[in-house]
Amino acid sequence: MQEHHSNVIIGGGPAGLNMALEFSKRKIECLLLEASESVGGQWDRHPVCGQLISLNKKYVPGSNHTYRMRYDWHTLSTISAEDAAKDPKLRFTEWTAEHWPSAKIYKEYLQYVATQMGLTKRIRTGTSVRRVSRDQGRFILETSDGLHISAERIFCATGKSEPILPDIKGIGPDTCSLYGDFDADTAAEHYKNKIVVVLGRGNSAFEIAHHLVDITAETRVVTRSLPLFARQTHNVHDLRAQVSDIFDLMQLKSNNNIVSDRIVEIHRIANGKHAGRVAGSLRNTLPPLESSKVAEAVGHHRRTNSLLRI
Repeated sequence: MQEHHSNVIIGGGPAGLNMALEFSKRKIECLLLEASESVGGQWDRHPVCGQLISLNKKYVPGSNHTYRMRYDWHTLSTISAEDAAKDPKLRFTEWTAEHWPSAKIYKEYLQYVATQMGLTKRIRTGTSVRRVSRDQGRFILETSDGLHISAERIFCATGKSEPILPDIKGIGPDTCSLYGDFDADTAAEHYKNKIVVVLGRGNSAFEIAHHLVDITAETRVVTRSLPLFARQTHNVHDLRAQVSDIFDLMQLKSNNNIVSDRIVEIHRIANGKHAGRVAGSLRNTLPPLESSKVAEAVGHHRRTNSLLRI
C-alpha cells in the first residue's frame, strides 16, 4: 500500500513536534512518523538516569514572553505569547519549577502540546522508517508496518545516534555495558558496594558516575583526556556542574576518582579467586596514580564485572 504526503517528518521529539507545529500554523500539509507508541518516546530511555541538564527557570523578572524563553529551554519555540496566554500549560515552566527537570515530565508536556495544538491527526506513532529511497524525483519511505510513503521532502528529527565503541581490545557485551543499557532503577541491586569503572569524558559518563557514587564502594571515571567544563568554555555541551560532583568527591578522598589515561585492553578473568571479574590494562597513568595500582584497582580487586562504556 502506498500513500503520498508533501512533507514527512521522521521523529516525534521536540524538534519533530516543533516543525509539525510550524507547518500546522502555516497550513502546510505534513505527516510525522514516530517509532515509539507516543510522541517524546525517547525520554523514556534518555537520559538514562532520568534528569535533564537543560535549564528550566520558572521565575524571572517581568512577563515578556521572549525574555522568559531565554531561561526556558524546553518550551517549543513555535509556542507564541498568544498561545501561552490562551493556555499557560503550553509553557513548560508551568509543569515544574525544578531547574533540572525530570525527563518523564517533559514527555508528558510534549504529549500535551501535541494534543492541545491539534497535531495528533498529523502524527502516526508506532511506525519506524526502515528504508528511504528515491523514485522519479520523490522520496519513498518503507515503514515497519509495511507501508510505502512517497514524499516531496523529508525532515529527519531523530536525534540520538548510534553508540561508538572505542578501539579497546576485548571490549564487548561480555566485558562492559553501554550507556543505553544502564538501568537507574536496578543500579543499586547490580552495583551496590562494588568497584565500577565508567569510561568516557562527557555529560553522559558523568551522569552515570553521579548516580553511582551513592551506591558503589568506588566509582572511577577513566578518560583519555580531562574533560572541558562548561563554566570555563561557555559551551553548554561541555561538562556541566550538576553531574560533575565526582571531582569534589575525589578531593575529599572518598574513594571516587578520575583517571586521565587510555584503557588498551580488558578481559574477563577465567580462573582463580578473581574468576568472573574484569581486568583492565592502562597505557600511561598520569601522576600521582601509578599504572600498576590503577590496573589492580580496576581489575584484580574488582568485586564484579562493572565497566560502563559511555
